[in-house]
Amino acid sequence: MVMRGHREKSMIHELNRYIPTAAAFGGLCIGALSVLADFL
Repeated sequence: MVMRGHREKSMIHELNRYIPTAAAFGGLCIGALSVLADFL
């Protein structure tokens, strides 16, 4: 996978910057949805 205008090493650095944040946000959303569904 290559992003236009980026070298492969810089692409890995960019992805490593965003993936943990996106994973944590997704986990938070799923957790909140589970808690909300439990109260319904």
